[in-house]
Amino acid sequence: EDYNKIKLLENFSKSEKVTLNRWTSKEKAKEYRDSIVLKLQEEVLNPTLQQWREYCYADTIKFVLPAVEYYHELRQKVSMLNFQDLLLKTSCLLRDYPEVRQYFHQKYKCLLVDEFQDTDPIQAEIIFYLTGQDVYEKNWQKLIPRPGSLFVVGDPQQSIYRFRRADIAIYNLVKGLIEKSGGEVLKLQANFRSLHSIGSYLNPIFEELFSSGQGKFQAVYSPMQTVWEDNPQYLSGVKQLIVSKESNKNNTIRQDAQSIARVIRDMVDKGFKLVRTE
Repeated sequence: EDYNKIKLLENFSKSEKVTLNRWTSKEKAKEYRDSIVLKLQEEVLNPTLQQWREYCYADTIKFVLPAVEYYHELRQKVSMLNFQDLLLKTSCLLRDYPEVRQYFHQKYKCLLVDEFQDTDPIQAEIIFYLTGQDVYEKNWQKLIPRPGSLFVVGDPQQSIYRFRRADIAIYNLVKGLIEKSGGEVLKLQANFRSLHSIGSYLNPIFEELFSSGQGKFQAVYSPMQTVWEDNPQYLSGVKQLIVSKESNKNNTIRQDAQSIARVIRDMVDKGFKLVRTE
């Protein structure tokens, strides 16, 4: 019974789409959408659901921990490691044995980390143990990389692995540590793949979704600076494929795929040209 109540509350906690022309008064519909529903979500539904999730979390952890311990013992018994084991054991090895760090310092003079927004805290530890000057310092956040030993590339707006703890917080932490140790941050905002029409279409959307200041949990908005001009001789821009409102999910997927296939077939038959990098 409680579960059904929670599922009902979750349905109301989602963003409510109000079709204005279905109401006798558009003003009342806007008031319902922008005031009543929003207030209900912020003051009643969301706090209630948060308390419920916190309550469930404790019991869930109690239930899961024995399984985690059993799986850990099983891996040890059969001499197997999973991906997380590899990271943890590597970090512990580098942390506790200075001679191991010295060995890798001599073997690898510099470290390049791409897609840094996907780096989790354990991976960040490993990075600093491999590049830090003091091989005896165990706190990775106190380590200063050797000059020229660390180069990272990342785009916080592409951060999608929070469920693996690779979030904006660790990205900003490492960025701050690099700057604090004398490192330099270079911002590369030019987009050499997309046309101006793509940038002008997406920038307002991203500006609304992303933070405008220093984001602790969300990436800061950075406009896409496109360099390719739209050429009328080539097929370009943002196109829309209209799907009927009455269509259900399965039919929509089928219709969408068929529409895209027809457009591609038509472009090929008519000899349309696409912009290519010269």
